[in-house]
Amino acid sequence: MRVPSDGRILRSEAEWRTVLARFQASGQDEVCFCRAEKITLSTSCHRQSRLRGRVEVSDFVPVIKAVARTEPDPGRTPPSGTAAWSLEIRLPDSVQFQSCG
Repeated sequence: MRVPSDGRILRSEAEWRTVLARFQASGQDEVCFCRAEKITLSTSCHRQSRLRGRVEVSDFVPVIKAVARTEPDPGRTPPSGTAAWSLEIRLPDSVQFQSCG
């Protein structure tokens, strides 16, 4: 945290994540929390919005290239003249998406 000569408090992204985690754990409404922390409500809202769109390193989902099947899917016949394809996405917590064509 830096405090320039104009008195504003400048926080890093990691410091803002800590402040916002404290807010979520506090059980207070945002107005009361901001008042106690000496943060303007508009700054808090702005920082939450900016951080919401960022992905943390721990949220990274690796992409692994799978080997293509050599045998066709027995339950599906592709239209003539087209190549059969399938896409399977597996996310943490056993969430899966499958598509084929």
